[in-house]
Formats: sequence, C-alpha cells, structure tokens
Amino acid sequence: MHSDKAKYCTYVLWLSGCSKQTIACWTGLAESQVRGIIYRSPWHDRSAIPGDVRQRLLDDYRAVRFNEDGTSLDG
Repeated sequence: MHSDKAKYCTYVLWLSGCSKQTIACWTGLAESQVRGIIYRSPWHDRSAIPGDVRQRLLDDYRAVRFNEDGTSLDG
C-alpha cells in the first residue's frame, strides 16, 4: 500500500499533465507503481476531465496539509 504522500504527489502531478514516467522520477516510485495509483484513482482518464474541473481538483489538493512524518492532517 502506498503512503498518502505518494498518492497525493502522484495525483497532483497527474492532474497537472505530467507523464507516468515523469511522475515516477519525481516521486521515486517505479513506473508500474505510478500506473497502479493512477489506475485506482477516480481520475485515471485524465483526457476526459475538462480543464476547469482539473483546476478545481488541483485547488482542492493545494489545501491539503501534511505532518512532518508524511501523514495527512486533513484526511
């Protein structure tokens, strides 16, 4: 199971338009792990999400905060 921080970073980078390979480099995860996180996310079909909805999702993610140990403060 992946940490909240790994999923958060993957989701934000994916919604921002990064490739799976780029996300793997930035997060330190294997590309197969990134594919799994994205596949299980509600946003796996990024091209079907209108730009304004993607921006709203990114704004929501911007509001999420983390503890020093990487666990989410906001759930």
